[in-house]
Amino acid sequence: MEACAELAARCPSPSPRAPTKIHKLILPEINAREAVVVDGVSVYPGRSLMDVVHMLNTGNGVQPLKVDTHALLDAVQQ
Repeated sequence: MEACAELAARCPSPSPRAPTKIHKLILPEINAREAVVVDGVSVYPGRSLMDVVHMLNTGNGVQPLKVDTHALLDAVQQ
């Protein structure tokens, strides 16, 4: 997780005019918290491939993961 925080700090934010190609990601639940630090991307956690298929077919009310990135980065820096 520390490597992700360092990478996020070094990567410049895209310019307001630059189009973002990926807006939504479905990731394994165990990795989803790391991806949440990327601005402009909604991350949906999935426990299994069957969960992902069900989510795509039904939109079963899964909400994007929300994490307080400031608190997360503060915790990594301590």
